[in-house]
Amino acid sequence: MDFVKEWLETAKEVLTQPSSFFENEDRRDGFGYPIKFAAVSFLIAGIIGAIEVIATGSGIGIGTAIGAVIGGLIGIVIWSAIVHLFVALLGGSGYGNTLAAYAYGTALAPISSALGLISLVPSLGTLGVGTIASAAVWLYGIYIYIQGLKAFQGLSTGRAALAVLLPTAIIVGLVVALVVLVAGAALAALGGGALAGV
Repeated sequence: MDFVKEWLETAKEVLTQPSSFFENEDRRDGFGYPIKFAAVSFLIAGIIGAIEVIATGSGIGIGTAIGAVIGGLIGIVIWSAIVHLFVALLGGSGYGNTLAAYAYGTALAPISSALGLISLVPSLGTLGVGTIASAAVWLYGIYIYIQGLKAFQGLSTGRAALAVLLPTAIIVGLVVALVVLVAGAALAALGGGALAGV
């Protein structure tokens, strides 16, 4: 229970005053307290997701909670490593600090998961409230990660923003290019087949 209380206090600081939190936080070893913090964040998000799964009858609730923790931790370790490549290029050092910044950012995971429950309320789902709220949470997450890298890596705001945004932009660009290539190949195949039938 002490750890849950500590998680709540830390999450509150991360969410309400991220700049101050990251500047004063000394638990920066990514594989120490921050990864435990992330595990609890993902567990809470998974439990909320399990409620949605049970409510919609679309799967097994406990599997959702366990999957959220395992998948979330693997995902954050990998994504932090990708971001750290850019952090290193921009003057930062120490992967553990990057991982810690992203681990504390998981304080938003339960909120993101809770927004999925909005889709269960027909009137709110139709108005797109969940989508708008999710976009706002995503943008605030970007702000939190920038504040984390700025403090933990000693980067300027601009460099921290580049480290956070560049990997996302590159991956989105690659996905768009892949979709265009696949769509082009499919259209070419369909066009070739149509010509052959003439």
